[in-house]
Amino acid sequence: MREIWIPELLSSLFVLVFLVRPLFKGLWPLDGIAWFPVLALGIALIIFPAYGFRPECIPLLLNHLAIVLMNLNPLFMGVSRNAGFHEQGALFTIPALGLLVLVSAVALWFAPAPQDAVNSRTFTLRGPERAGSPVYTLHVFDSRDSEDNPPSAADSSGVRPLIFLVPPDFGRLDAVDGICAALGERGVTVISYTRADLVSPGRLFSLWRAFRDGTRLKKANDAGRDLEAEKRAEIEFLLPYVTENLDSLAPAAAGAPLFLAGWGAGGSALAYLVSPSGSGGPAGTFAGSGSAVPPSTLYGVRGLIVVEGRFWSSRAAAPPESATASSGAFAARLSKFRNWFSRFRPERTGGLEALPQPLVPALYLVSSQDPDEDGGAYAAVFAALRNSGSSAALARVEGAGPLDYSDLPREYPLYNALLSGRPGGCAEDGVALIARFCELVAAGTPKTGTSSAFTGRLRLPGGLYLETRYWNFEDIQLY
Repeated sequence: MREIWIPELLSSLFVLVFLVRPLFKGLWPLDGIAWFPVLALGIALIIFPAYGFRPECIPLLLNHLAIVLMNLNPLFMGVSRNAGFHEQGALFTIPALGLLVLVSAVALWFAPAPQDAVNSRTFTLRGPERAGSPVYTLHVFDSRDSEDNPPSAADSSGVRPLIFLVPPDFGRLDAVDGICAALGERGVTVISYTRADLVSPGRLFSLWRAFRDGTRLKKANDAGRDLEAEKRAEIEFLLPYVTENLDSLAPAAAGAPLFLAGWGAGGSALAYLVSPSGSGGPAGTFAGSGSAVPPSTLYGVRGLIVVEGRFWSSRAAAPPESATASSGAFAARLSKFRNWFSRFRPERTGGLEALPQPLVPALYLVSSQDPDEDGGAYAAVFAALRNSGSSAALARVEGAGPLDYSDLPREYPLYNALLSGRPGGCAEDGVALIARFCELVAAGTPKTGTSSAFTGRLRLPGGLYLETRYWNFEDIQLY
């Protein structure tokens, strides 16, 4: 039984007894039942500090609050068995019971699935010296029991790959800590981080706006660009520290092939950082090194994984609308009105520019819900694949939603349902693809095509769709 079900069922039970009291004369003398909705509301409120923000519990909370507000008179005037509650007819009781069943079912059905405890070694690090510098906590995930958990993703020399992982914009490391632990069990050492700052409502709104409209509307795109710039600053500070202190952070990973992985804006920032200087976007120089040399060369990066990156910085501003010449007084006034009205319309983005050109093998993971390669949300990802400076592959699992390559579908099933994702997500598929990618690259398996126009499209068992660039990638599949 899921632990959160206990307070959800208990609060619903209190409201149920209160609602059916008029139907059972034996309950009429029990005046204390009038306080049951208040108790139910208190229990529903406690769910949030105890279990975090649970969106599926909001309808339950609002339902209990409404019942309390509708029954304040008996509480303030003194509870009495002659308060008239037993005169409530079926016109109130039946709809109230139906609504209670509905909100309770939503809370129970979309409750988080049981999660295994995820353990990691942590190290605290303060950001660059400046006012309000953030405090970072580095998390190291690996499996030290090599007999029980053989390093399946190790190369032929037995060296475990190392992934520096930038967590998602929404949910932070909690959204992928299960994936990090699963990669550790597959023989990959993962180092990620969290920031000791609060997520404000304004920031959450910017995240949602960029996610929803960042490829279409300029203001939303500006919010996405800011996120990519923020992630770039974090990477430029943390990546040099991680590579210089591997002996203390993860001694077993010293000298291991280094891979970079990022979700959302973090993945986009990484793609630009491993592109050649001058390729555009938020790249150009790697500030952490004080050099124009990209980290793919400076730190020996072997591969790149971008999950649900949108490359907002690659969207150009839409050209201004040119006013058409009009003849005649009426046409001139109509044209003037159109120009005036156009100022109130949201400014849109234009075409693609400054696409990243990763100098290392790249794997892009995207959802399967926007297959438009030219005008959809992933148009920049498809263009980056075809613009790649090295071998690359784009993978999508059939039916996968934008949250499915993370732990969020199990922790927040309601979000995933609203975004039409697969029930339970496909985090296991994502782990398998990432581990296999690291294994192939570390072993030097990917073979580039002899022609710059080489591109392949595959549909593999398990509902995996794969498009490759310069790469004979047929041996990758879900397992």
